[in-house]
Amino acid sequence: MRRARGAVDAAAVTLAAVEIPTVWSLIGPVELVLYAGTALLLLARRHLPVPVLVLTLPAAVTGLLLAPMIAMCQVAYGTDRRAVTGVCSGLLFAVALVPWRPAEAEVWSYEDGLLGVISSALLALGPTAVGALSRTRKELTSRIEELTHSRERERELLARSAVAEERARLAREMHDVVAHNVSLIAVQAGALRSTTGEDAARQTAATIGELSRGTLHELRTLVGVLRSGSAPGPVAAGEPAPEGPGLAELPGLLRAGGDHVRYEGAAAGRRWPAPVERAAYRIVQEAVTNARKHAAGAGVTVALRDGGAPPAVPAGGTLVVEVRNGPGGAVAPDGERPLPSSGFGLVGLRERAEQLGGRLEAGPTDDGGFVVRAALPARTTAQGR
Repeated sequence: MRRARGAVDAAAVTLAAVEIPTVWSLIGPVELVLYAGTALLLLARRHLPVPVLVLTLPAAVTGLLLAPMIAMCQVAYGTDRRAVTGVCSGLLFAVALVPWRPAEAEVWSYEDGLLGVISSALLALGPTAVGALSRTRKELTSRIEELTHSRERERELLARSAVAEERARLAREMHDVVAHNVSLIAVQAGALRSTTGEDAARQTAATIGELSRGTLHELRTLVGVLRSGSAPGPVAAGEPAPEGPGLAELPGLLRAGGDHVRYEGAAAGRRWPAPVERAAYRIVQEAVTNARKHAAGAGVTVALRDGGAPPAVPAGGTLVVEVRNGPGGAVAPDGERPLPSSGFGLVGLRERAEQLGGRLEAGPTDDGGFVVRAALPARTTAQGR
């Protein structure tokens, strides 16, 4: 911006100075200094438009009009008061008439007078109109930009409103459908536990009831998040977030998974930021569920360890979560339908890791099993919860 203004100022001074050679043979040293000073005055026209115009008018008396015209254009462009612009334009018109005055021995005809008036009017009104049009164009551009920003804000508000309505609809559906079915599961599990006489069936019913109650609790939390209208986005490791399960709840989750799940929680004793623990819990939950669906009866090993501090996270440490299962060997009972799968489980886990600045890798192992490994960095400023 400064370079552009400097170039325009240099062009204005040069244009005004170009007129000096046209009267070179008719002026003396005093007039030359006056004209040169008049051209240099244009450098101050942005800050003092009216004084600069007044100081350039003496040059207009001698017939040099480019400098006053440039100053008049700046007055019309930079002054928002029409009265000031009109007075300055009238002054320039009056001064521009001076060179047209007839000499004492000269007979001045009506045509000469009319030509002088028209020429002076054009010299005064021309730069005034150019400056006013430039000012109007600037104002219109500013208004168009404001309208564009207003429309963008309106679109953003409409999008947020649509998101809020969709969140509310999802919250209602989840509460009315999922919560109802899960509540029935919990009731049926309680009834089974009360009526059966087999210890294994009672234990299974107790596990189902515990899982149902935990699911209802998490569902209520999720419905509350949807109702609150919090915008989704990247989450910093130390940023406060809604309450949710963490590493302390992992043993209970894995116990419900059966005896074939082995837990190695070497890093569970350390206090990690709440978003990191929540992401680790969800990764383990999804990976163990996938292992039960796709490799029934296979042994599952869940390992948590501190991966150290990478260069991007000095002294913060990295929680490494690894869930590994062997090849599936059990066959589903006859008539039992396979559990439904959305196909977005690993995608969601990868997004969770990336929101924390980490990464997640998943793929088959050499023995025919599957491994999910995630590295979740913790920030130095968020060592506690």
